[in-house]
Amino acid sequence: NHPWGIALDPGGALFVSDFDNYTIRRITAPTTSPVIAAFAGSAGAFGSADGGGTARFGGPTSLVADSTGGVYVADEGNSEIRYVSNTAVTSTVAGMVATPPGSADSTGNGASFYNPSGVAFDSSGNAYVADAGNHTNGSRSTLRTPASPTRRTQPSASSTSGSRSTGGD
Repeated sequence: NHPWGIALDPGGALFVSDFDNYTIRRITAPTTSPVIAAFAGSAGAFGSADGGGTARFGGPTSLVADSTGGVYVADEGNSEIRYVSNTAVTSTVAGMVATPPGSADSTGNGASFYNPSGVAFDSSGNAYVADAGNHTNGSRSTLRTPASPTRRTQPSASSTSGSRSTGGD
């Protein structure tokens, strides 16, 4: 409905964040034809819930794949950073939807964001979040470096993310 970010895992699976369907889709490329399936979230079901088949998103944007086939997700609509394991179990690793949007560097639920639109990791495992709602001069996204969420593995070098201009100079 509104594909936003993509990430490729080391095994060749392509993940796509579907912003307006509140899902993460996984596309595998077997030798005959690709298989496209919902990997996490439920199409049309907005929310914030962790777990396997019950996971919900509020507007997933940027994705980063890790070496195990899991993905980190900037969930803009919930102001959270989420992790979906290679078995499609979703957990919130930073931010918390119940907390009003904010700007606090911390770990886990102590961190707060306001519409995070991008997530990335450096080679040491430090997290970087493009926190679009915490802009300056009404026109720029703010790049924040919250305390690193619990990391499972090093992200894949083949990850890219979508972006949205917030206008301005």
